Amino acid sequence: MKIVLCCLILIISIVANDAIVCTPSYCATVLCKQIGPNDCDPGSVYKPNGGFCGCCPVCIEQLGEGQSCGPSLMIRGGPPPTSECRSPLVCKSFSPNEPRKCTYPYQSPPIIGPTYPTPAQPISDCSSDSNDAIIIIDQF
Repeated sequence: MKIVLCCLILIISIVANDAIVCTPSYCATVLCKQIGPNDCDPGSVYKPNGGFCGCCPVCIEQLGEGQSCGPSLMIRGGPPPTSECRSPLVCKSFSPNEPRKCTYPYQSPPIIGPTYPTPAQPISDCSSDSNDAIIIIDQF
């Protein structure tokens, strides 16, 4: 019985989420706060149709490299974002356990710890051959 109830709640949730639809006449019923490009704070960008369903103008805060971005839970049909990564940065995370941050699109995940073994002692054993070339003896 509990499984049937859980499945029913899940189905109703999916249908309700898909019911949030911007109809062609929706914007005619919305009262927007009248703002212009000069009303945005420094570091923000004016978007004439950036509000819910593209009805109202908004100011979107531009985030820099390393700043937290994006909600931790992405909900389809949710409220429009109030901030975004400034171009060319993108919002991503390198691990499911880490928050999303603004980073360059092709940046690799950070490397933690050494990637090769370090020698126990400095490489200083050198000798010369007959052509005065230096030969380094590998100590790895």
